[in-house]
Amino acid sequence: MSQELNSSFEDFPEFLSTHDLIDLGIYPSVNAAYEDRIRGSSPKYIKLHHKILYPKKSVIEFLENRISK
Repeated sequence: MSQELNSSFEDFPEFLSTHDLIDLGIYPSVNAAYEDRIRGSSPKYIKLHHKILYPKKSVIEFLENRISK
């Protein structure tokens, strides 16, 4: 399954913004993403000043961990 997910993200940039994750349907709002980051249940991220960036690889891993078995 991971190969399918990786190929789905092939054309995405190496780092995604919170708004990119909202557009993908991972989060319904900036607030929901913020709350998940505070709880430690968001994809791994990098904080540069006030900007949050999610490495594409960590978003893929985040989604893979949520696939129902």
